Amino acid sequence: MKYLIKESQYRSLVEYFSPMENLKTIFDYYFNIDNKKPYGTKDFKSYKSIKLFQKYVDLIFKYTKKMSEIDGVKKMMVEKVEVTPWGEDFNNPRRGPARLDWKVHLYPVIDEENPPKSQEEFEKQYEGFKQQFERVSRGIGMEYIQPVEDKKTKKITVGYLFGKVNINP
Repeated sequence: MKYLIKESQYRSLVEYFSPMENLKTIFDYYFNIDNKKPYGTKDFKSYKSIKLFQKYVDLIFKYTKKMSEIDGVKKMMVEKVEVTPWGEDFNNPRRGPARLDWKVHLYPVIDEENPPKSQEEFEKQYEGFKQQFERVSRGIGMEYIQPVEDKKTKKITVGYLFGKVNINP
């Protein structure tokens, strides 16, 4: 038996099931399987965006670590993700905003087995690392991949806010 549906019905089905694209993430969130929920998680939408950004941040960290020296850091963790729309047309909500600004709050995870030698040396390496991290992010085209891209918005920017770390001797 075959069923025929109209194109509008098909679009409605796609819109309805698009949040279900990653069922594991949904189950992890709602059934509290993920014991290490990020700090900035207040609802499923923020949880999903933090998890998706973490994958890209891990990839960017891997390439940046090869190009820039930073001792005593295991990885960068995404603490919170903020998105700010600019230039919304309230008379025509289908158009979408003119610009989206994404702010990703990051902090370094210090390696306990191999900590940095001194605070001054770490800060010097960290500054160079931050600049290289942003270059690699632009190089892979962060503005054009999920979860950042938006079909309605043409101008998208991604900025990183790096947390400060104090090394205890």
